[in-house]
Amino acid sequence: MKTTSIEVGVDLGKETFDACLSGSVRTWPNSPSGIRRFLDHLATLDRPVRVSCEATGGYTRRLVLACLHRTIPIALLNARNVRAFARATGCLAKTDRIDAGIIARYAETFDPPVLDPSWEREERLRQFHQRLDALIDARARCRTSLEFYDDPEIRTEINREIAALGKRIETYQARIDHHIAEDQEMSRKREILRRTTGVGPAVSTTLLVTFPELGTLNRKQAAALAGLAPMNRDSGAARGRRTIQAGRSKPRKALYMAALTAAHRNPMFAPQYKQFIDRGKPVKVALCAIARKLLVYLNTQLKMELQKT
Repeated sequence: MKTTSIEVGVDLGKETFDACLSGSVRTWPNSPSGIRRFLDHLATLDRPVRVSCEATGGYTRRLVLACLHRTIPIALLNARNVRAFARATGCLAKTDRIDAGIIARYAETFDPPVLDPSWEREERLRQFHQRLDALIDARARCRTSLEFYDDPEIRTEINREIAALGKRIETYQARIDHHIAEDQEMSRKREILRRTTGVGPAVSTTLLVTFPELGTLNRKQAAALAGLAPMNRDSGAARGRRTIQAGRSKPRKALYMAALTAAHRNPMFAPQYKQFIDRGKPVKVALCAIARKLLVYLNTQLKMELQKT
């Protein structure tokens, strides 16, 4: 059953945000003072509310944290699903004010779950991980650029940048490890994940940070959420090619990298990989299949081990 009486749809932008409340849309400054006045206004209402907004990164974070600190229920919605809902209801026009109304109608229709207070801690860890990925990419670009320079002075400068980036990468890796070690449940999950051949420190950390639902889903839900579930493309007598699509890219990439090792060194998955290749499956298709099987196995292991504690 729904626990709210008033749905508040919020469409956020860099400078302002539009909030739809009981069919009426009002624009507020997307600043600490603007958000404070908006939440003060919600507190004056005689019925409970639920705020819903699309997950749009930095623009959303400030509002979410403010709501959590004031124990105002807030839900984060998938922007693609909201847009599909708008088209399904015949609303093809798109403005900030229209989007706020669509978000409110979407929340009223689908009753999305509200965020847990632990979201703030998880979000901070996600930001650390995101910054770590950016630094790793920057170091990789610097290393690649060495191939295009012969001048000793330029190469020395690039090598200094690589060394500096390496130190910052180590700093962020240490911060992430410290956050995980402080959390008993996450630390336990990492220990369980690392037992599987192919799942190293980088893969286990990525799964913990970007796929916190792992261990709470059934096999189909886990595969779909990671974008590793083949989707049918059938219509009538026609049978289209099944392909993976959508889902979360970071855990999917991490699982693919783990599958590269598991396909050759893990005694559970290596024979299956060989069977796929012997049947004429392309290498990438076989590796995606191993990545999906690996995900299902990890999800099951986490579920079984955590139920014991």
